[in-house]
Amino acid sequence: MQIEAEIEHVPTVVMGVHTCDMHAIQLLDRVHATGYADQHYLARRQNTVLVSVECLRPCMPHSFCKSMGTLSITEGYDIHLTDLGTDYAVDIDSEKGEAIIAGLSALWDPTDEDYERLNRVMAEKWPRFAYRLDFDVTELPNLMGMSYNSSYWEELGARCLACGMCTKVCPTCYCFNVSDEVDLSLQNGKRLRIWDSCQVDQFAVVAGGHNFRASRAARQRHRFFRKGKYQTEAYGLVGCVGCGRCAAACLVNITPVDTFNELYRRRTERNHAEAKS
Repeated sequence: MQIEAEIEHVPTVVMGVHTCDMHAIQLLDRVHATGYADQHYLARRQNTVLVSVECLRPCMPHSFCKSMGTLSITEGYDIHLTDLGTDYAVDIDSEKGEAIIAGLSALWDPTDEDYERLNRVMAEKWPRFAYRLDFDVTELPNLMGMSYNSSYWEELGARCLACGMCTKVCPTCYCFNVSDEVDLSLQNGKRLRIWDSCQVDQFAVVAGGHNFRASRAARQRHRFFRKGKYQTEAYGLVGCVGCGRCAAACLVNITPVDTFNELYRRRTERNHAEAKS
């Protein structure tokens, strides 16, 4: 019997990718190309054209991309579009992008006036987005490291429903389970990769029924450490891109902004108390 991986590589175009999601894709590119490279991801990625758009206004009340440094993007896309009102500025960052626009009569080389319009649009964009973290994002990995034993994780665990919605909508979550399906003849079957969530109760159950991350508090801590510390230290890019989707999806209002700011507040108060003692 011979078993071969079925690697899908259907040419795909993804239109309207937000700038924060482009940062997420850059992180996934590093994750899946490092160590044991993910041949499935890389095959799809190679055959995917990304057309991103400059976000000129917050897409939802929960977004905090400005705080995470993901409000704009300068590379990684094939084509990037910026709405100038009556026209779009088109930026190209790959040979695939060049091939797509080649020969299009609707495009022209930018004039000084076009550059002025682009600069004006970008200058007007930034004040529309607020800094929502109470500290600089570069401090986040260190803050998380100092907060490992914080009592706040127990508070989050008591609220968490372990539904996994936060990870289902996160653009930088990629945990999965592997399931084997064998037909009755035992001659044929499928090995399937299925999206999973580190927040559900059974995720960390291993042989013998042991659950190495049984409490919801531990799983919440793991989730936020992945976003705020582990991925940044491993790959040099933020693990949370500030899209706000998990905050919008959570039924009990557990949000990254509130969590990071609360950890920062508690750490600051502790430092002040230690300085006085």
